[in-house]
Amino acid sequence: MIDRNKVVVLIIAVSWLCSSGCSTTHTTPIAPNAIDWVKLASHWTGAEDYRVEIVTFHDLKKSEQYHARFDLELTHHGLTLIAQTPLGVLLYELHVSDGKMTVKRHVDQLRGLPVEQTLADFVLTYWPLDQLMEAAAAVGYSIHQADTIRSLRNSEDEILVEVISESKGVDAVIKVVHHDIPLRIDIRTASRRQIRQ
Repeated sequence: MIDRNKVVVLIIAVSWLCSSGCSTTHTTPIAPNAIDWVKLASHWTGAEDYRVEIVTFHDLKKSEQYHARFDLELTHHGLTLIAQTPLGVLLYELHVSDGKMTVKRHVDQLRGLPVEQTLADFVLTYWPLDQLMEAAAAVGYSIHQADTIRSLRNSEDEILVEVISESKGVDAVIKVVHHDIPLRIDIRTASRRQIRQ
């Protein structure tokens, strides 16, 4: 006998995957093409840790939003990022080490958003300011930090991306607001633990 609950979950998962393969967020990101995010992601100098991030993507052009879970591991050997749907369906696995990025895709893209864009957003959000400033300056860009706002600017001093840290009681959220493409992502850390060395 068929379990109706399993059928409903399967239909929802297949619908999400079908829509995620469609290019609903048409992007021509500027920042990933200018800065070597893979090289930056290869050198994590902070405490090694593992985070579970719940991310909401806001397609500002279509006024749509969708959610994903990202398991993010930061070690001195590089970065590992595993993306899943809210139902736990694997989207892709990304690993960066020694200046190289490997991606094992389970769907083409996350709703049309290149994995390189998501990597750039996480690096811009979490990497030390001095490393980001050095990488940006090498291509004529700049990084500015003022209180809880970090911004990436191009050579004309136009703001491309802002990373805004907000805290409301126990609910902390980081908003990555793009000005170069119609996208905003909200990052909430569901859990975090340091990796023992």
